[in-house]
Formats: sequence, structure tokens, C-alpha cells
Amino acid sequence: MRFHLSEINKIEKGILQRQFEASPFAKGYTTKTNPTILKIFDFDSTLFLSPLLSSNIWHKSLINAVIKENLLGPGWWRDYRSLELGPFDQLEEKAWDGYWNEDVVSEARKAIADPNSLTVMLTGRRYHPFYSIVYPILKSKGLFFDAIGLRPDPEDKEPDNSGLMYNVMPNVFQTTMSFKSSFIVNLLANVPSLQNIIMWDDRAAHIIAFSKYLEDMTKEDIIVGGEMIPVKAVRPKYNPEWEYAVVNNIIDSHNKSIERYFQHKSENPDINYTESEEVWEQSTIVNNGSLATWKDQYKIAPIKTSIVVNLEKDAVGVLKNCFELFYEKEITQGRKVAQWEMVGGEGNIYFGVHVFLGQCSFDEDIPFGGLGSSVDVKVISRSQGCPDHGMLLKVLLKASQDEEYGPEEYILPLWHKPSKYLSLNEANYMWCELEVEHQLVLCGEMQYGYLLGVETLPRPDQ
Repeated sequence: MRFHLSEINKIEKGILQRQFEASPFAKGYTTKTNPTILKIFDFDSTLFLSPLLSSNIWHKSLINAVIKENLLGPGWWRDYRSLELGPFDQLEEKAWDGYWNEDVVSEARKAIADPNSLTVMLTGRRYHPFYSIVYPILKSKGLFFDAIGLRPDPEDKEPDNSGLMYNVMPNVFQTTMSFKSSFIVNLLANVPSLQNIIMWDDRAAHIIAFSKYLEDMTKEDIIVGGEMIPVKAVRPKYNPEWEYAVVNNIIDSHNKSIERYFQHKSENPDINYTESEEVWEQSTIVNNGSLATWKDQYKIAPIKTSIVVNLEKDAVGVLKNCFELFYEKEITQGRKVAQWEMVGGEGNIYFGVHVFLGQCSFDEDIPFGGLGSSVDVKVISRSQGCPDHGMLLKVLLKASQDEEYGPEEYILPLWHKPSKYLSLNEANYMWCELEVEHQLVLCGEMQYGYLLGVETLPRPDQ
């Protein structure tokens, strides 16, 4: 974290100053003259409900590979496809309806209208390729900030490669925190009337770090006071079709770049290629257009992750019919959910398809008769329905031919948020025991549970 201009090197300072001089405030496009409060809004999951991949679909290895820079593409936070949410013109016309945290938008509007507040949208997303996406998103909502700060790695307005932007050159700012704190320091130097800072952010690590940062700045008399306002991160509505499409697109473009790499290699046998080299796209090879560090091609494939009892199709519907009234009634009695969150935010989805026995361990026997065996499932209690955790059941299991149920209780998720799939057992639930006469008995089959990962394809040169 930076506190003083002396901690910012010449290159960084030049970039930050060019960003400031390009801002509406510096150009005099606003009527604000001597603002005293700097109000800073993060973009992803603070102002805007940016999508992420759901843990009930994708294996963590695939999610990590998609997020990491230069593995299966530029990396999620450098890849414009992470914000390609549909036909651009249609989204723009409707101001990306359903993708906003309207509570934070309301605070931003008030700040923009306040003559004493200098407002900034500050994000770790790179200037390229995201300025051309983020600015229209903000404009469509009527959010005209006094300054917009996107991480300038790269800074160029017209990069050589107009498509996917890979991390070719060393970063000017090594971290988002370094960029954001430097941006703030440079802004304070340019607008000496600023005395107080208020920041809105959703990420726990950033909230902690910037709370300490503002506290230290106050102690050093750099500012009079600072406040960090934590924002509850809300994902947009569950959209598995979009997730499948974007992941397939990322893998397909990666595979094509690898194919071009090996084609270029075969056509230029005199070039000395090594396994440590990055993969170059033929169309940008003269510009050092780095594409990937993985030289393999991939396809999406299921990965065994858990042991489950898959319920018969009829049982899935029976469970929904039995517990839906309880669920619908009880979620209205819990945490008050804002209208915008109900309309656009990720909600609880009904699944009710399997009993979760635990993570898959391939060196142990499958219980209750083994894989493919018929299992009886007795429902003994349910959790109270709530907006954050949905509703789960506790069940007992036995092999169909056995007389007695085992003593161990297992979880059968009914309604839950897809993003919470891997942490269902960690939440605190209020349990309601079912009377014996209301304890349903269902039929299922022992199976593996799967999530989607990637499988390596044969190399084009093999």
C-alpha cells in the first residue's frame, strides 16, 4: 500500500497522472471545484453483479485454470468474455437490468450529485479490454463519475491485438491493492481540498486491508478521516447456459491457439522451441502476443468428486410437493431481501436430486451395497427455510434389503444457491424434526457425484 507520492516511481506516476488528466473532473466537465470528500466505489459485486462460475457445475481445478492468467486464456479478470452477458445493444438499451446492486447505485447517485464529494469508480480490472465495456455499462445507468480508474496494465488505448488481451509485458502495478492505493495518493495530490475518504467494497480481504489503510492515513494526518463500507457480494441470477457457453468458448479458443502454435512450429523447423516457452499466436508472433503457458488441448469432462444417493425421478417431485409450502412461507419470515436482489440476484434453486454422503475416496468401499445398489432414504428432519441457506433435509439410509437404518445422518439439499454448493455443511441451520407419520421413505441408487473439469486431448504433434 502506498501513502506518499515518493513511494510511486516515475513510470507509475506518469500513468496515474495521465489517468487523472483524462478524468471528467480534471477536464472541468463537472461543476465541482473544491470537494472535501473522496467517495470510491468498487465495480465487481459492489456496484455491478458480475458473474462467476458456479461450484455446483465446475470442478475447482477448472475454475482455478479459467481464473489464472495465461493458462486457458487471459484469465477471468482479464478476459472480456467474463462480462459478455448477451447481445450488447439489448443489454445497453435496458441498462443491464438485473445486474445492479441498487443500494450501492443509490449511494453512488447521491455522491455524484453532492458538490462536496469527488466520486470515483475504481477497479482492479484492466483498462484493456474492459474500459470499452465498463464505461457503457456505467453510462447506461446514468452513473457519470468524476473519475474512472481501471488498472493500466496495459495503458495503451489501441493494443496491437484487438481480441483477447494476454499478460504479455510485466505489470506496472504488481497488485490491485498497489494500483488502488497509488491512484488514491495521486488523486489527493491533485485535489488538495480532499480531507475524508469513504470506500465501498465487497471482498473481505480488501475491506480489512483498506480499513487499516484509511486508519493509518488518518494517523499520519494525510486525511482527516476514512470509512470503509462493506457491501454484501451478490451474484447475478443462476445462468448455467451462459456458464457452459463461456467456458466452452474459452477452451475452444485455447485449443485453436495451440493448434496454430504447432502448425507454426512445423512450418518453421529452424526455430528452437523449448517446453518452457509460452505459446505464441501466429497472427501476433511479431508482437510477442503471448497466448498460453499450457501446450495441451482440452475438452470438458466429468470428474468424480463425491459419493451420493441419486433419487428416483418421481421422488424428486414428491419432495418438492411436500416441502414447498414450508419453504415459501419461511423464507419470507427471515432476512429481508431487497427487491433488486429478488429480481436480479442469485436465488435458491430447487435441486432435490441426491443425498450427499461425502467426498469421493477411491481407496474405500462404497457403502450400502456398493455402486448401483438400491437404497432406502428416510427423511427425519428439515431445516427452516431461509433466503441465505435455502432448505435441506436430514435423512437416514439403508440398503434396500436391510431391515434397519444406519445411525448416521446425511444431508439432502432441496433449495440452495448454486454458488454455496460446496459449503452447505458449513452453514448454521434451525432444524425441525418430523413426526414419525410424516417421515417420507424414498428410493435411490448409490452413485458417484460429478463436477465438470478438463481432460487432456492428444497433442497435434503426436
